[in-house]
Amino acid sequence: CSRDWSSDVCSSDLLANVVIVAPLIRFPGIKRLEALAGAFAGLTLASIANGIGPMLALVLAGINLLEIAVALAIVARYRSRSVPIFAPCNLAVFFVGAGIIAPLVAGMSGAALLTVVERQTFLPVALHWFAADALGMFVVGPLILAAGCSDCLSLVRSPRRREVAAALLGIGLTTFGVFTQERYPALFLILPVIMLAIFRLRFIGAAIGVVTVASVASSLTLNGQGPIAHALADMDERLLFLQLFLAVVVVAKFPVAAVLVEREGMMAEARDAERRFRRLAETSPLALFRTDEDGVVTYGNAKWCELFGATAGAGWLSLVSPQQQRSAAEAWRQARAARHSFVGDYELTRADGGANWVGLALNPEIDHGGRIIAWTGAATDIDERRRAELAMAESERQYRLLADHSNDMIVRIRSEEHTSELQSRLHLVCRLLL
Repeated sequence: CSRDWSSDVCSSDLLANVVIVAPLIRFPGIKRLEALAGAFAGLTLASIANGIGPMLALVLAGINLLEIAVALAIVARYRSRSVPIFAPCNLAVFFVGAGIIAPLVAGMSGAALLTVVERQTFLPVALHWFAADALGMFVVGPLILAAGCSDCLSLVRSPRRREVAAALLGIGLTTFGVFTQERYPALFLILPVIMLAIFRLRFIGAAIGVVTVASVASSLTLNGQGPIAHALADMDERLLFLQLFLAVVVVAKFPVAAVLVEREGMMAEARDAERRFRRLAETSPLALFRTDEDGVVTYGNAKWCELFGATAGAGWLSLVSPQQQRSAAEAWRQARAARHSFVGDYELTRADGGANWVGLALNPEIDHGGRIIAWTGAATDIDERRRAELAMAESERQYRLLADHSNDMIVRIRSEEHTSELQSRLHLVCRLLL
């Protein structure tokens, strides 16, 4: 048989599997059985149209279907469902499962079949099959996985469309300049331009970069221009090297875009959490506040400001009454040294100059190095309770003073069960006195 199967495998149906695998992963709503059945029929018809016999076309389509099934199974088994499919960890699973393992299985199976049926050499066919499918997965797969993400849609629908157009023009001109000269192997000049687009536009920048470079570089390389055409004479080798270059761009740049999107999502969640906390804090009946590591107030909610005024920039210890300053300062020093909570009841000076008893509780915020970076505190208004306790204590003191200096006999009965005993003892005392 004079048919060059290595060339056929490398140059035909390179994107067939990736345009089936990636959408099934990215859009779970697609009905898989119908999609796989349609893919099997399409692959079979494409092989027949390419001059392959019907029986062999069916078997080759079955091998491609095996590759698709292996890729889907690996991604489904090992992907993390707590993060988007285009997150770095899931892209790594896709690259390994769909970009390496699945094409390797299909390449070896297809090469073994063609070695037996068509008398082909196993290794060249296996390598070309693997390279064609793997590079297709690496280059086109991430583009499909990122399609429709909120980051892409927000950029496309925003006024930053001009920035998208500028990135497209910049990458296109750089690629055109690199591939219209043959003297210098300047492929590396394309990477910084794509990276700049990624930092500005995230996934849109990565997609623009890959698609633009692929379009411009492919057309010029097929026309015999550029450093790749100058270095390699065989057209299949040129295309293979160009795909390898694009795969390197995707593997190097798409995870960066994914990390940037993930970081922005985390920052947005943190901002939302902070807004929710502030809303709760502002409506709380407790006086909530925050200080730096030295106890200087940096935030106080509405209740705190109502009681003590806008005290930002002042230490909370300055609000403590002079009678308690020394004990509060010592307790605060011990809490900071031991890095544990500070709790106590203190009389603080109000904004109107009066005094208010509060139950203070401050908890340290400790960083990864074990250093206190801030304190969060709550002041519970216990003024009425505390003043009632003090009034009761003062009444008790006066009662005891009166009892100790009285010439009369004063008896305090603690419970009803001791009444009869006390009465009998009083009767005995009275008899002795009389």
